Amino acid sequence: MTSVQERKYLRLIKLSYDLSLNVTRAFIKSSILCNYDNSLSNFLTSNRHTLYHLWIHSTRCCECNAVPQRSYRELNQEQISKCYNLNGPTTSGHFLRGQSYVKQHCICKVTPKSNCSLKDLDFTLLHTIIRHSVTLSTSVENWLTVIQNIRNKLAHVNSTSNFDTGRLEKWWTKLEGSVIGLAGEIPLEYYLDAIQGQISLLKNADFDIIEKNEILDLIKQVSSDMTTTETKIDDILRGQTELADQITEIVDEAKRDIECKQRTESVLLQDKILDVYVSSCADTKLQIRSLEGLQRSQIEDIKHFQEETSEHLKKAMLDAVDKGIERFIKRVGNLIFLITCHKTKKLHKDGNHTFSEPDQHRKSQEAASINIAGGF
Repeated sequence: MTSVQERKYLRLIKLSYDLSLNVTRAFIKSSILCNYDNSLSNFLTSNRHTLYHLWIHSTRCCECNAVPQRSYRELNQEQISKCYNLNGPTTSGHFLRGQSYVKQHCICKVTPKSNCSLKDLDFTLLHTIIRHSVTLSTSVENWLTVIQNIRNKLAHVNSTSNFDTGRLEKWWTKLEGSVIGLAGEIPLEYYLDAIQGQISLLKNADFDIIEKNEILDLIKQVSSDMTTTETKIDDILRGQTELADQITEIVDEAKRDIECKQRTESVLLQDKILDVYVSSCADTKLQIRSLEGLQRSQIEDIKHFQEETSEHLKKAMLDAVDKGIERFIKRVGNLIFLITCHKTKKLHKDGNHTFSEPDQHRKSQEAASINIAGGF
């Protein structure tokens, strides 16, 4: 690296890891903490649940309504411990354990650190916290992302010869614009002018040995941040493995619960069916008894009706016979009388015998008696 490249690189490190961090902290204090009584502790209290699950990403806590759906953790224990005490007293019944995993954590034991300050938190931690806790404008989010990306690129430096002058100038332009844009969001008079003045001085600065040593310390901090990032990646990979194991355990337990529930519901259903069957049998017996009683009553009514009908028929038949015989006798008598008269006239006509009227009447009666006897 030439002396020009070295100066540009050192200036870029100073802008990225010193000035940009101070502007970011000022922005958070003036634009975000003002909504929490200018208290970082109040901010951490209000957003405890959200930030807690950036660390415990796949297990519910006692304030959750459902299991978190994050596939990896964005904060490790070292980072979250800068903001919160993690070992406070738990609430009874809030911590639940399964057969081989934790089903529910107790977040009641997590409390903000009373002495936590913005100066204790690096850029990566601050960016992660505010990105998940508040709604940022698109421009502010873009500026913070540019700062984060350039810091990460500087952290990958294995040798200063990796950068040419053109690349360093391009990064400077993007980083300068993001820092000035973020400073413009801070509602403090002359703050933007002061930042622009510092950037102008830094752009033309020549560093002595002491300042170089300070910048080298910043570079070491960059390397430390990269180590933290690598640790975070390892945590993500471990977290994914743990998540897969927990999902397997949860699925197995859910299957067991479903099978147990199905067996229980089957037994209950069988009991209900049996109750319905028994009740139906009892109702059927009652209905049969009712029908039997009704049938007996109907049979009695039919027998009574048949008896009455039979009596009426007998009476009607007897009446009809009596009337028929009477009419028959009258008709027979009339017929005999006519026959007798006819024979009498014939006898008179033939002149064989002559009868007096008394004899004639007696002969007619005798003939009638003979015909009646012969007829029956």
